[in-house]
Amino acid sequence: MCVAAAALMLFCASSCARTGAKQEKETGATENAPVTAETTLPAEVPYTDPTVTASVPGGETTAGTPTVPAPGGETTVETPAAPTSPAPTVPTTEAPPTVTEPPAPAVPATKAAIVSFFAAAVNDVRFNCSASYDKVEHQKISDVNMTGNATVDGMIRDSIGSFAKDETTAEHVAGVKGTPSSGENMLGWGLADDSAVVSATLEESGGNYRITILMADEDTPDKATPRHLEAVGSVMFREDVEAALGSVPQIKEFSGIRILYTNYTITAELTPDGRLVSLRHHCDAEILLGHMKIVLFSLDNKSIKLENTVVYSGFSY
Repeated sequence: MCVAAAALMLFCASSCARTGAKQEKETGATENAPVTAETTLPAEVPYTDPTVTASVPGGETTAGTPTVPAPGGETTVETPAAPTSPAPTVPTTEAPPTVTEPPAPAVPATKAAIVSFFAAAVNDVRFNCSASYDKVEHQKISDVNMTGNATVDGMIRDSIGSFAKDETTAEHVAGVKGTPSSGENMLGWGLADDSAVVSATLEESGGNYRITILMADEDTPDKATPRHLEAVGSVMFREDVEAALGSVPQIKEFSGIRILYTNYTITAELTPDGRLVSLRHHCDAEILLGHMKIVLFSLDNKSIKLENTVVYSGFSY
């Protein structure tokens, strides 16, 4: 029994010595190295780190609270998020609204467009009495050599002078804005189309438009059958000439009266927005006498030539 116990003790000692040597060889530790006991910590151990702080509402400062996970996990530090302050309001400067200028009106270029532009301007004054102005109409007799007798030709000139006034004797007529005189004394445009217009041109001058309109010729307008010139200009009717000749005592008889109008030209200066600056009508007229007896002289197929001019100026809107 004692021998068996002693043998058992010897075997255990030998076994322990081999085990220690083996562990020393695998780990490099000696038997005398301290043994660290494994410590089990709770799942999270809060602690205070003075180097981690966070602000909370009210201006107080609190330390961050890191979390230590269970052994084998990573250690993280959770820091409470600082409250977000609203961004300062920056006043916005609104750009002024963009003002788009209306496009400039197109300059009339075709005959129809030029006539329409001109007609609108004169009819505005004619029918709306929209302007004041000065008007003068005069005639120039260019040929009265009908008989070769100065006395007789003088009588004929005088008879024509009853309705023909030269520049020195012509009467100035005022058109007053907003009154009937503004409309009554203005030559308007009464044609429905431009078929009687031979040509219409426009030139830009000093910021304004200079318009020239040439009308077709006309033979003997009368009050019974007015035609194109009566609708746009100033003309003598056959009845007017017959009345003038009949008022001269020396003229005993006449017949076959004709009046030929040629080169009827209208020139005007207008602003681009269609207001008149000046206006002029001018034409040549030839009075044809089929037969006329003056005292002792009998005249056949004679004529009197004259020029007729109407001028408007001083427009005020």
